[in-house]
Amino acid sequence: MKKLILLLLFLPILCFGQTNTIAPDGGNVVTKDADGNVTITGTLTTAKVIRELDFNAGAVRGGAESAASWVSIGMKGAWEFANNQDNEVVTAINFPKDMDLSTAPTIKVCWSSGATSADAVWQVEYLYRQTDEDVTAAAQETLNQTATSSSTANGFTTTEFIGFAIPNANDKTIFLRLTRLGSDVDDNLGNTAELHSIILKYTSDKLGKAL
Repeated sequence: MKKLILLLLFLPILCFGQTNTIAPDGGNVVTKDADGNVTITGTLTTAKVIRELDFNAGAVRGGAESAASWVSIGMKGAWEFANNQDNEVVTAINFPKDMDLSTAPTIKVCWSSGATSADAVWQVEYLYRQTDEDVTAAAQETLNQTATSSSTANGFTTTEFIGFAIPNANDKTIFLRLTRLGSDVDDNLGNTAELHSIILKYTSDKLGKAL
C-alpha cells in the first residue's frame, strides 16, 4: 500500500513532454519517455489487485446437448434453465493480458429465479488451453455449487465458484460449460433459473502486456 500511495503521488511529475525518472521507494523506478511510455521497474511491478471481467448473457451460448433457452426478462434477455432438467450454456474466455497466471481465477454466476430462498444446484466444467492444444479435449475438472435464490422474487443473486486449478504459464483461455442440475435431489428451486452474466475474477499483477 505504501508503494502504491507513493506511486500515485509522483505520477503527476510524469505528465510533461520529456523523459522523467523518479525513484519513490528505494529500487522502485518509474520512467516516462518523450513519447509518453511509462515504465515501472522494481517490486512495484508485482503489486497485485483483484479484477473482474463481466460477460453478459449475450456473450454466452446454449450448450449442444441440453441447451438453456433464451428468454426476455425485464429490460434484457437471459438464459433460462428449466425446472427438473439439466440445461447448460457454454462460453470461452480469453485470459486478460494483465492476469497473474500463478494464481487461480474464480468464476461468478449471476442469476435470478421467481422462487424465493430455495436452492439451485449449479455445475461448472472447465478446460484451460494454450496455443496448439486440442480444443476438443474433455473438461479437466468439474465443480458443483448449491446456491440459494434471493428472498425477493426474481432478485439478483451471485454465486462464486472457487477451487479452480492454477493455470499453466502459457495458458491463453478457459472453456466453460455451466449447467443447472435441475434433476438433482438437492435442487428444490421448483422454478426456472435465469442466467444474466458470467464473471471471470482474477488477480492482476501488471498494467498490461509490455510492448
